[in-house]
Amino acid sequence: MLDGYLLREGAPSFAYDAGSASYQQVTDEIHLPPVSAFRTSEGLYSTAFHELGHSTGHKSRLARPELMTFTHHGDKLYAKEELVAEMTAAILSARTGIENGEFEQSAAYIASWLGALRNDKKLVISAAAAAQKAVELIAPEVAENETGTDPITDLALARGENGSLAPDGTARHSGVMTG
Repeated sequence: MLDGYLLREGAPSFAYDAGSASYQQVTDEIHLPPVSAFRTSEGLYSTAFHELGHSTGHKSRLARPELMTFTHHGDKLYAKEELVAEMTAAILSARTGIENGEFEQSAAYIASWLGALRNDKKLVISAAAAAQKAVELIAPEVAENETGTDPITDLALARGENGSLAPDGTARHSGVMTG
C-alpha cells in the first residue's frame, strides 16, 4: 500500500535517516528513524502513516492551507494540520487491520490539539474530511479492514535498512525508543 504512494511520480522522498519523525514541506521529504529504533511495528506504522498524512497536504497534492500557511508550531493552522495527520494515521491503521496499541496516546495527542482549537465548532468534521481525502490519495485501493503484507518493513529492507524491531513496549508520536 505505501509503496504505491511512495513510488508514484511526484511522491515525497522517504528515508529512514533521522533521530525523530518529520515531514519537511519545503523539500517534500519524509524522515523516519531507522526501523530498529521502533519498539513495535504498530509504532512504526502509526508514525509513518502520520507523516504520510502530512505529505498529502503539499502544494502538489491536496494543497491543504493548514500545511502550506502555518506560521509556527502551535498556531491554529498547525494544530488543525496535526489533527488531520493523526486522523489519517488512525484511519489507515484501522483500514489495514493494524492493531494500534497506542490508541490512548493517540487520543491524548488529538485532545491536546483540540484544546488549541476550542472555538472552531466545525473543526472535527473538517479535519476528518481532510483526513479522508488524504487516505484516498495515499491508498485508494485500501478497502475497509483489508490486510496485506508489511509494506513499511518491505520498503526498509529494499532500501537496505535492518527490518528487526525491538519486542518490548510502546511509544507515541514518533514511535521511537527514547532511552
